[in-house]
Amino acid sequence: MYPDISVLMPAFNAGNYLSIVVNSILNQTFANFEFIIVDDGSTDRTRIRLEQYAEKDNRIRVLSKDINRGITASLNYALEHARGRFIARIDVDDISRPRRLERQIAEFLDDDKLVLCGTNAIRVSNKLIPLYPTFLPTNDWDIRCLFPFENPFIHSSVMMRTDSLREIGGYDEKFNVTQDYELWMRLLKKGRVKNISDPLVLLRLHEESITAKSRTTQIELARLVQTEYTKMFVPEIVPADCMFENVTRKHDSVYAQNTCACYPQLAVKNALVLLSSIKQRYSDSNILNIRFYVMFKSLRLMKTQILTREFWTMMYFIFRQEGLALFGFVPWIVLTLVRGLFQIVRYGGVGLLYKIRLRGDVSL
Repeated sequence: MYPDISVLMPAFNAGNYLSIVVNSILNQTFANFEFIIVDDGSTDRTRIRLEQYAEKDNRIRVLSKDINRGITASLNYALEHARGRFIARIDVDDISRPRRLERQIAEFLDDDKLVLCGTNAIRVSNKLIPLYPTFLPTNDWDIRCLFPFENPFIHSSVMMRTDSLREIGGYDEKFNVTQDYELWMRLLKKGRVKNISDPLVLLRLHEESITAKSRTTQIELARLVQTEYTKMFVPEIVPADCMFENVTRKHDSVYAQNTCACYPQLAVKNALVLLSSIKQRYSDSNILNIRFYVMFKSLRLMKTQILTREFWTMMYFIFRQEGLALFGFVPWIVLTLVRGLFQIVRYGGVGLLYKIRLRGDVSL
C-alpha cells in the first residue's frame, strides 16, 4: 500500500540535528507516511546514522548522493522517488510537532482545490529555547496580498499536493536559495493555498542555517520572485518592471518593511481599485497591516501628500472593510480642521470664507 504522505528532507553533514528531527517525524499522530531523506554528499557520519534509522523503521527511505548538489537538487531528487499523494517538507535543523501531518492532511481532504498548506511556527534558539512565534496570514486572499512583500509560507511547515507539484516541474534548480518562494509563486496558479494558524513546527535560529549564511543571495532572488509575481498577478496595478527591494522582517509578522521602486505614473485611482477589490473579500485582523502598508507605500511612490482627499478616501475603504466605517469619518474631520487652519494662515480669515463660499470646501 502506498503512503498518503511523502516527507522530504535533504541532509548534509547534519549529525548534530538528526536525532531530534527524525523522531519528530516518526512520532507523528498520522502514521501512513514515508520519510525520504537525501544524504547530499555528507563527509561526516550522516549517511551511517541515516541507514541505522532506516533499519529500525521501514518508513524511512535513504537516498544517497556522492557529490553535494544543494537543497534544491536534493528536493527534486526526492520528489522523483516520492509515492505519496501529498508532499510534506522539513529541514534537518527544524522540528515538527506531533499533530502536524494529521492537521494538514485533514485540510486537503476537506478542500479538493487546496494545493499548498503551511502552518505558523515558533522560533527557537539552537538549544530549543522558545524565542517568538510567527503570525502569517491564513486564508488564500490574504496570502496573495502579502506575497509581493515577503514569503507568506515557512518552507519547513508546508504540505503540497504531489500532482500539482509535479505538473509545475518541481523546484527550479536555478534557485539555490529562496527556491520555496519561487515555487509558491507557480503553485498559486494551480489552486487555493492556506496557512494553519497554530504553530506546528519549531524553527531553529543559528549561525549555520542556510538563511544566516546566504542572506544577500536570498534578498536578490526574492526581488526576482516579487517582480515576476507582480507582472503575473497585478499588471493593471503596478508597472511590469516594478522592482521590490529587500524585505526586513520584524518577528516574521505581517509588518512588512520593504520598499519598492516603481514608476511615478502609478496613479492614486489604481491604488483605490486595488483597495476596492480587497475590501470585497474576507480578511482576518493581521492583513489590516498589509492594507495600511500598501496604502502608505503607494502614496509615497506617487509623492501624494497626506492631506489630500484621495489619501483619506483610501483610509475610509480600509476602515469600512474592517467594520469601522464610522471611525473612518474621523480623518475627514481632522483633515477639514487642519486644512482650514492652513487656509487661515495662508489667506487670512476673509480669504478662507471666500474660498468656502465659492467652492463649498477647503480644498487646497
